[in-house]
Amino acid sequence: MDRLGFLLLTVALQGSAAFPVFAQSPARTAPSLAYTLSIDTADLSGYSVSIRVYHAPHRFHLAMATHHEYDDRQSSALWFSEGVTMLYADLICRRLGLHVEDSTRIAHLTSLITRYYTDTGNAVLAPSRVSLASTIQPGPLGDYSASTHLQGELLGACLDILIRDATKGRQSLDGVMREMYRRFGGHRPFGDSDIEAAVTTVCGCTTAHAFFRDFLYDGKPIDFIPWLDRLGLSMRHDQPAAADPNGRPLPDTRIYSWIRRDDTSVRIGITHPNGCWALAGLHTGDILVRMNGRPIHTRQDFQAVVGAIQIGDEIKVDVKKEASPATSHTVYITGYTIPLIHISQNPAAAPAQQRLLQQWLDTSR
Repeated sequence: MDRLGFLLLTVALQGSAAFPVFAQSPARTAPSLAYTLSIDTADLSGYSVSIRVYHAPHRFHLAMATHHEYDDRQSSALWFSEGVTMLYADLICRRLGLHVEDSTRIAHLTSLITRYYTDTGNAVLAPSRVSLASTIQPGPLGDYSASTHLQGELLGACLDILIRDATKGRQSLDGVMREMYRRFGGHRPFGDSDIEAAVTTVCGCTTAHAFFRDFLYDGKPIDFIPWLDRLGLSMRHDQPAAADPNGRPLPDTRIYSWIRRDDTSVRIGITHPNGCWALAGLHTGDILVRMNGRPIHTRQDFQAVVGAIQIGDEIKVDVKKEASPATSHTVYITGYTIPLIHISQNPAAAPAQQRLLQQWLDTSR
């Protein structure tokens, strides 16, 4: 279960001489935010955050969210409280005219879907499982890597399209956030079924249940094509070999090292169960002893070996599991493939699809 603390404010700024930080710029400089984190060294139990807004319009929307998960409690609905927050982190910046990483919403969505397929765990593991594992150390997801923030942002994007389509553009995910705040803003716990109920209330449709059944309860991979089609968009997914800027194939270095909070041993993290490291018999949580005869005492020792490998190399890796004797594994370094996602507007899109797309692109709605 999760707890929601979400506040949506409309702030009116006067731009007076007493508060020049909020003044409009005659040159129409792009709005920006500055955060200050203050910690009292005499009381480390908390901190305060101040936000200054520069060059903003006289009236704008400010969204504030609180998340209980930072005290290390687990939540199966973190995909919503964290992931959907990531969606609004981008969307609200666009609404305010603030700087964003991707030039357009389509470019941003392309980037998200690319990342979704880059780590196979996103399409294999249920969001609830990834949510529960997100605040603890590696291991619960096995030899997969996945992001609850990424899963949640994409699930939120698809739900937004579902709601817009079902209501012919009269409602969006904004309505779900208001409904969730109305129901759970007093720090009441909620789960996936509660989110589904809020979505169903806002969209007044039966398709919400099928969405939650497939992608939340059953944990099926998200099929983006039908949702993009509602906006008159088409998607092509290619899987070319990973290469450097000169076109040379890159070695598979999709492995990382980590150290437990209560230990000093350097451990392995596997992100792709079909990669050359996993095929050699290595698994997340294995304790590194030696690589190519070199003792591994620090993460820097590990990176020095991995950073020098080339396709065709044979890497001898000695690992152990807790108090068990070390075992030796030979890794045959291969290349790997990466997702290449291309989203384009369908020239044959129906007028209703075109209208929905234009409304979706208009971030003020």
